[in-house]
This record gives sequence, C-alpha cells and structure tokens, in this order.
Amino acid sequence: MATSLESYMPYDAGPGSNVTEDGWRRFARHFRGDGVIRSVGGEFRPFGDSSGMQVKVPTGECWIRGQWGESTTQKTVAITAAHATLIRRDLVILRNDYVNNRIEVDVLTNGTPGSSTFPTLTQNSSMWEIQLAQVTVPAAASTITSGAVRAIPDYTDGSCSYTVDSSYQTITTGGSGARIDFDVEQFPSSVVGRPSIREWQLNRAGTWMMVLNCYWDNPSTAGSRRIWLQRANGGAANSVKLAYISQPAAPDSGTGQNIVAIDRFTAGEIVEAWAQQTSGSSITLLGTSSFNEGTRIQLFWLGP
Repeated sequence: MATSLESYMPYDAGPGSNVTEDGWRRFARHFRGDGVIRSVGGEFRPFGDSSGMQVKVPTGECWIRGQWGESTTQKTVAITAAHATLIRRDLVILRNDYVNNRIEVDVLTNGTPGSSTFPTLTQNSSMWEIQLAQVTVPAAASTITSGAVRAIPDYTDGSCSYTVDSSYQTITTGGSGARIDFDVEQFPSSVVGRPSIREWQLNRAGTWMMVLNCYWDNPSTAGSRRIWLQRANGGAANSVKLAYISQPAAPDSGTGQNIVAIDRFTAGEIVEAWAQQTSGSSITLLGTSSFNEGTRIQLFWLGP
C-alpha cells in the first residue's frame, strides 16, 4: 500500500495545495544558492564616496532562501558614529526578514570596537542574512571613504576568480611541488573564504567546479610541467588529486596548462592549487596582468 510523505507541495488540491510562506521557503530554497544574482544592475556592490558616515548600495536582484528581491534605486545606509580611538569593523548586508515579510538592506555594527573580526550573520527561522560588503570604520572618522569599503557579496553561484602576481610566484625545480599563491583578487565571493593566499575554503556545501589555468614563463624547454588541484593535506602534496596534468615543456615562449575539477564538498572544506616542474632552474608563473591566458583559478558552486 502506498504511503504519503509528511510534506509535498505545490498542488492544486489536497494537503499539498496549502502552501504557506514557510513551506515555500522549505522547497524553493533548493532552486539556487542564496545571494546576489550576477550581472543585474549594480550587483548590490556597496561603496563609500566621502559623503559622510554612510555607504551607498547600487541596484540589483537577490535570491534568499527561496524568495526574490529587487532594488531599482540606489540605497543609502547609515554607518554608526566612529569610536574615538579604535577601529571598528561593520558589515553591509541583505536580510530576508520572515517576521516582517520583506527583504532589506542594513548594516551590522560591531559592538566591540578594536575587534579584528566582523559581525556574525544571523541565519535562523526568523531571518536569513547575506553579506554585501565589509566596512572598516577608522577611529574618529567623520566620513566613509572608498578605501574603507570592500564589496564582497555572497553570489548565488558562489563564483570567484584569482590570479598571481608575475613578479611574486616562482616555482623551484624538483621536489614534490609547491602550492600556488593566488595573491591577486579579481572577483571575490563571500561564499569562498581565504585562510591564506594559497587556500580556498568552500563555505557552501554541494557540488563545486574549479578551473585552473597555469602559464609558465619558459626560459628553459627542459623537463616537465605539472599542475593539480587537491583537498588540503596539511601543507603537503595530496596523493589523491581532484585533477592533474603533466606534460613536457613546450618549445615556445611559454607552457600553458588547463585542468577542471568537479566534486562534492561539505561546508568548510579547503582546496589548493599546486605546481611542480623539473627544468633544472626556477620558473615564474605569469598572471593575467601579463597574459590574458595567464595563471588563474575560478571557482563555481553548481548546486547542492
């Protein structure tokens, strides 16, 4: 005999036709990730412009726990007066307020001036907050400058992109390889944390895709070039790799390599990009500031 599930919706008739606000959120949140929707308006990317103790938030659209919001006009949010002697760290956020039935822009003020951390987002049965920007409020500040606001929204696709500084990253020859230092932030996302410039912490559980492109400055055509993606392994090369490629050095001005990894992760897992070469001397990895096809990594959240 067939047995019904405890919940099912939406339907034209029967128990599944009584779709409440809470019921909608329970299933519609699986349509896509929470966050700002890419390429719509100004993507809710806050900025300071020295016009006072305030931050301005451009237009955009968002999707938070199965509910959609749109802002068609620029919003201005107030920043609480600065502490006389201590720096304060605030957050500009979007909030899906289930109690008052609205999505709103707000500022979370750090109640502990001088703290090195930003306020904690509230994500519970009453509301769900996502980050738009970090605001560093200098001691005794009377205005919020552009440099005080770091727009780093939580995007629905979790996507982000990083490259290397061509004068910084060098891979020595031989050995077991080295983690690549992606020290240039191109398109950040608050869904992806950075414990260090050589690590990415995936703060949203589900299936992720990572695309790694590596471009070697090639003063020598000797030996081989290898790159791979791996789960963190205490700073050592991981024998179980997410993606890997090895090839001889190309007889031209550079060696380009590209790999793609797709796998499932729990929230908080850390991934790294590694490189290894056997030319007999050190080789620099060139960033996208030097070449369009330069060393770059992009991460995308594909779904739960």
